This record gives sequence, structure tokens and C-alpha cells, in this order.
Amino acid sequence: AYTPIITSSGVTAKEWKFALEEQSDTLKLQSGSTTKVEFTDDVSIFSNRVRFQNLTTAEITALTGMAIGDTVYNTTEKTLCFYNGEASNPWQKVSHANL
Repeated sequence: AYTPIITSSGVTAKEWKFALEEQSDTLKLQSGSTTKVEFTDDVSIFSNRVRFQNLTTAEITALTGMAIGDTVYNTTEKTLCFYNGEASNPWQKVSHANL
């Protein structure tokens, strides 16, 4: 397995390991012996909470270069919104109806 080690240079040094397993499409981001994020072909697994960028409706509308599925937290509407790429309404609120 290929495991480069990266050490941050912040207030406290933290060592991160990126491990790509041989004969696998799994990439792991580790801190110490704990896997923090695991990426596979079908799913990404996070061991801690996931944070979304907090933006107002005006800031979201001004975003460029978005990809289908990009998700942000709309602080004006107080809800998650995802980018669907539709010309008439590119940002949709996350709800049970559209999950």
C-alpha cells in the first residue's frame, strides 16, 4: 500500500496519512491510527461530522464553477441546498421529497 505521510505546520503539528490500498479503489485519510475519511467507488465514509460551507442566498446565487450535487448550508433559508444544474432553479433545498 502506498502511504505518504503529511505533517501540518499549524499551531500543533498533526500527522496525516493518505493510504491507497493495492488492488483496491479505496483511499483513506488517517490521523494516527484513526481513519477520518474513507473514499471508495460508491461511497465516502466520514468518522466525524461533516461541515458544509455556510452561505447566504445571495452568496450561493453568485457561486460559479459548481458541479451537480455540490451542497451548501443556506443561512438565509436555514437549510441545506444542493446544486442540480437546472437553468431555472439551479439550487434546491434538501427535503424528504427530493432525497
